[in-house]
Amino acid sequence: MRSGRGLVPAWEFPVTIEDEKSPRLGDHFDAAVGVIDRIARHGGVAVILIHPDVTGHKLQFEKRLMERMKGRLWIGSLGAFGDWWSARDAAEIDFDGVALHVNAPAKLEAIEVTFPKANHTTALSGVVGRRRVSIR
Repeated sequence: MRSGRGLVPAWEFPVTIEDEKSPRLGDHFDAAVGVIDRIARHGGVAVILIHPDVTGHKLQFEKRLMERMKGRLWIGSLGAFGDWWSARDAAEIDFDGVALHVNAPAKLEAIEVTFPKANHTTALSGVVGRRRVSIR
């Protein structure tokens, strides 16, 4: 139990698709993929909750989704996602017109910095501490 009224750092990840409500998860695959595609077009994150209590339609849904989204899908634990998100949030990134100046207290993995006007994206992976990253 926590005493006091201070804020506690917490992340809330809303579930986009879950496996408990009707229709059964396996019965609305195309609708789920449509939602995921719309979210992805805007650079968003879709969280899918699948309990491992049923191996039939839930497992088939998961296998079909992995095949359909091959190369676009990350599957991991909520803890791993929370660690990635925390590292991303703690990072300070500045651009001086030539290079990114990064201060990352925790290791950054698979972070993309997008420059919409230049139609350019730079990936940051394995970056920790203070670094200067040239833009190619």
